[in-house]
Amino acid sequence: MLFAQVPGKDDMSKKVVFIRAGGLGDFVLSLPALIRALDLYDETILFTRKSYFSLMSGDFDSLTLKDIDSDLDTLGQVLPSCDVISFWQDEEWKRELRTGEHGNLFFLEPRPTGNEPFARNMFSQLGWVWLNEFSKTAWLGDHWSGGDALLWVHPGSGSSKKNHPLTCFTELARQWLDSKTSKRVIFSFGEADGEVYDNFLKIDLSKDRRVRLVLSENLGEIRKLMLESSVFLGNDSGPGHLAASLGVPTHVVFRTTNRKVWAPLGPRVETYESFPEASKIL
Repeated sequence: MLFAQVPGKDDMSKKVVFIRAGGLGDFVLSLPALIRALDLYDETILFTRKSYFSLMSGDFDSLTLKDIDSDLDTLGQVLPSCDVISFWQDEEWKRELRTGEHGNLFFLEPRPTGNEPFARNMFSQLGWVWLNEFSKTAWLGDHWSGGDALLWVHPGSGSSKKNHPLTCFTELARQWLDSKTSKRVIFSFGEADGEVYDNFLKIDLSKDRRVRLVLSENLGEIRKLMLESSVFLGNDSGPGHLAASLGVPTHVVFRTTNRKVWAPLGPRVETYESFPEASKIL
């Protein structure tokens, strides 16, 4: 069992509603709290983006899933006697929620200041104990099978400000391919990476037969494919957090965000602030 058994709190409800929208990286970083909630409460109801449902298998079988876009109008039906954990900061919504029937309300800070890691800060706000070993936990299960042939590169992110130059990634990918004929590379691009993708198509590397492009938004498919990779390389992005949470060796090069706060959680994670540091993956 990941969490030690603790005595129940007299003021805890038996049911909790966990509300988490946001990007993939935000969602994955919230998994420790979601898993802790599953451990503490008899019933946990998660309102989140439907695209994340495919990640909720195995240990999440007891979780009730609700689409935050289409099912939010049912929130009032499940709130009575429920504790609520939410990252929303809309003051009007919080005032409205406080007037209804519910248990404890936890409005967590989605963008904490300072240098405390996000997940540790999240546990602190909830009054839960964070252990150092949690930072090295594969929160979606350590399913990595090893290998040394496939490099996964994600050269984009949710914000262009977080992106290092595309050439930094393509040069490392070319070195990877040149090191051995059996080497392969996957380049993935998300919904916010249109410009990065267009620029990638203009270079010769995009036409290399050992390079595969992944544009799928199906996280279940991405998860399955990602487990075949030997190593992940990218900016501070959702796919980096996903790779780390699956146990894949993950190398993230930060630019404008604080790596002390936003470093991925996982057993094989390395973070850098420059590409010369990241070149050690070769």
